Amino acid sequence: MAGPMRLLSNSDLTHLIESFAEYLTCWKVGLQYGSQMVFDMGPMFEHQLKPGLPVTEGSCELILEGYDWKIFDRMRDLIASSDTVSEEIVRDRIDPAFLKTVLQSVTFNRQNKELFIEFSNGLLISSAAQLSGEYVDDTLCILVLPDGRVLSCDARNGFYWDGSISEEHAKRYAKA
Repeated sequence: MAGPMRLLSNSDLTHLIESFAEYLTCWKVGLQYGSQMVFDMGPMFEHQLKPGLPVTEGSCELILEGYDWKIFDRMRDLIASSDTVSEEIVRDRIDPAFLKTVLQSVTFNRQNKELFIEFSNGLLISSAAQLSGEYVDDTLCILVLPDGRVLSCDARNGFYWDGSISEEHAKRYAKA
C-alpha cells in the first residue's frame, strides 16, 4: 500500500546502505525485460510466485530500469550498456563481475538527472534519465531493502519512498 511520498537525499541513501551492509553482497545478476537488470543481494529466500512456481530472490534487490545505463569496470572501461546487453553478456561478463561484490553507494545527481551505483570492486553503474525521444524513463531503478521498503528513483524526484512494501521481503526480515 502506497502512502505519502518521502524524498530521500544522497545522505539518506548512504545511511540506508550502511545500516543494511550485511545484506548487500551480490550473488546473482539477471536480465529481465529488454535491458532491465536485477541484482540479487544478501541471503537467498524462496517463495511461491504462484502455486507451483517457486522463485529464489535476494533479501535485497536492485532493479535497473533506465533505458540508458552503462556498467564500467574499475578502470572505467565499458563492460556493457543497455544498448548491447544480452543473456550471453550477462552470463559471461556481468554476473561473474558482480559475484561476491558489495553494494557501496547509490547516488542521484539532480542537476544532470543521472544515477550512480558503486560496488566494492570498483564497478560503477551509471544511468542517465531519458527525458524525451522514443523511450522516456519513468523509473531509473528500484531498490528493495531487506525490511521490505521499496525505494524508487526517477528523474523528477530522485530517490523516494512512497510507502510501498514488498511483503515477502518484510516477512523474511522480521523472521531474521
